[in-house]
Amino acid sequence: MCAEQCDNLADLLVELDPTYDEADAEVEVERVLVLSTAHVPAELREADSLDPTDGASMPRWSSHDYGFIVFLPDAESCGDPEWREDVTPWVLPVVDLAVRMGCCRIDFDCAAGVILSLQQYE
Repeated sequence: MCAEQCDNLADLLVELDPTYDEADAEVEVERVLVLSTAHVPAELREADSLDPTDGASMPRWSSHDYGFIVFLPDAESCGDPEWREDVTPWVLPVVDLAVRMGCCRIDFDCAAGVILSLQQYE
């Protein structure tokens, strides 16, 4: 399926720009897990200045108008017990799901869907 999608992307790029040559350019497409901010503890998402770390370490993150994005390290690092020990605990189940799905980022968005198998916070 991925190869088919990649072929479709190349076709789309040629359609948008007839001078596009696959050999001359690298196009990178990444997976992002998008889920509701309901999966973020309420006290962290309702703070005056959003800080999802809860005072603990966390992968690099950046806020946006509707939530925030977490930038994940490679899958091996996400599974490293030493790395996991330093990361704020509430985000680890979400990180695990993202890694299993092959995602490199997590976008917590207030308008996104809830994943019933993950903890939700009031």
